[in-house]
Amino acid sequence: RLRELTLAQGSASFKIEESEDGNVLFSADGSELIACPGLFHSSYTVPEGTIRIRDRAFNGSYSESIGGSAQNDGHAVVGYGLVEITFPSTLKKIGDAAFFECNRLKAIDLPAGLEYIGMQAFGSTDLTGTIGLGSIGFEKDAIGKVTIGKNVRWIGQGAFNSFEVKEFVVEKGNWHYTTKNGRLMTRDGRTEVDVYGERA
Repeated sequence: RLRELTLAQGSASFKIEESEDGNVLFSADGSELIACPGLFHSSYTVPEGTIRIRDRAFNGSYSESIGGSAQNDGHAVVGYGLVEITFPSTLKKIGDAAFFECNRLKAIDLPAGLEYIGMQAFGSTDLTGTIGLGSIGFEKDAIGKVTIGKNVRWIGQGAFNSFEVKEFVVEKGNWHYTTKNGRLMTRDGRTEVDVYGERA
């Protein structure tokens, strides 16, 4: 339910980016996106120059799993969610659980230069076909296609378990992954990558 991040003047390590979508904490040089408030707007464009999105940076940003339990000016927050995220061409790494419980994303368009997708980067707590906490739950959303670029060398366990991805596509030249009937496989085509698995 965090609404706002503030930073003491004179910080040499961090900076805050202010926008109509809220304020986001970055490393001083802008290369790392560290955290955003949980009560976040429905869309956000990660600025060019960002190389890494840190672990849990967007964890639960307006997740539907907060349901009627969260309050916004005295009214229950229901049906909100980070629906759209735009990544910069400079992005190399998405950390573990970076978008954990961001269950309303309608598409995941990964940048061509991405190298690392962390464990449960787009994950959630529930693995049984519904997403939620306690009695609040709903069917997993379907995402049409996720393209894995040629530079991706690591995809963590359960990286996409918030969603039912209809098709994975791996760009030519990737030395680590391939696809078989729309499923994500290791490069030799023998082992399916555990993108929907439980956390280790």
